[in-house]
Amino acid sequence: MKDKMINFLLTNANPSIRYRVRSEVLHEELSVSEKDQLQAEILNEPIIQSIIACQKENGWLGDGFHGPNKIAGPYENQEVGTKYLGEKLVYKDTPVLKKAMEAFVTTKLNDPCYRTKGRYFDEFRYAANGQNIIRCACIARAGYDDVSI
Repeated sequence: MKDKMINFLLTNANPSIRYRVRSEVLHEELSVSEKDQLQAEILNEPIIQSIIACQKENGWLGDGFHGPNKIAGPYENQEVGTKYLGEKLVYKDTPVLKKAMEAFVTTKLNDPCYRTKGRYFDEFRYAANGQNIIRCACIARAGYDDVSI
């Protein structure tokens, strides 16, 4: 049964799932060219392309930070965009992800893009809340938790 499921996924799943099955389930060591081929497929997916297209000059993704936005699609904000790119296994050094991480560094936590009317919500004062805790979760999900950005 397990082999049947694995074969189904390797034949039918998207490139991120195929990579995960091979590396995390089958414990295969993929060659650089195999990884690059899967990466090219991932970067051509429509949702990834919409995330890339919404990136601002400063690296910020879309017109919002967290949650829905009246003028953007569900993937066109900094939080969802960075987390989605990380989940899809987009390389850390891919320009869209690298610029988005740099935007986290250069954008102050009271910037209007956070949609908090210039206020900073301290995650140590308000449990599981605040711009910084969400920002840190995005950085970790994107795989930058081991990089000094």
